[in-house]
Amino acid sequence: MLSIAEPELIKSILVKDFHIFSERRKLPIIHPIIKKSIFLLETQDWKRCRSIISPTFSSAKMRKLSPIVRNCLNNYLNHLQSLAEQKSNIDLK
Repeated sequence: MLSIAEPELIKSILVKDFHIFSERRKLPIIHPIIKKSIFLLETQDWKRCRSIISPTFSSAKMRKLSPIVRNCLNNYLNHLQSLAEQKSNIDLK
C-alpha cells in the first residue's frame, strides 16, 4: 500500500492519470450486494459507475451540501456532549 500526501500528485493520480490506476485490490467478499459496492468494482464496471456518480460530487454540489453536513455534525456533537455530561463512559460502537 502506498500513501500519498502531496496534493498535486494526488490530483495527477485521481484525475489526469487515472486510467493507469484503475485496478483495485481484490478482497474475498461473499455477499452479492457488497460485491457491487463502488469500492470493490473492477475495471469496466467501476468506470461505468464512476461516470454515473462523478457529477454528483462536483465542487458546486459539494459546496451546497456543506452546510447540511455541518448542521448534522453539530447535532451529533451536541448529542455526544449531552451523553458525556450524563455518563462517564460512552460506547460509540
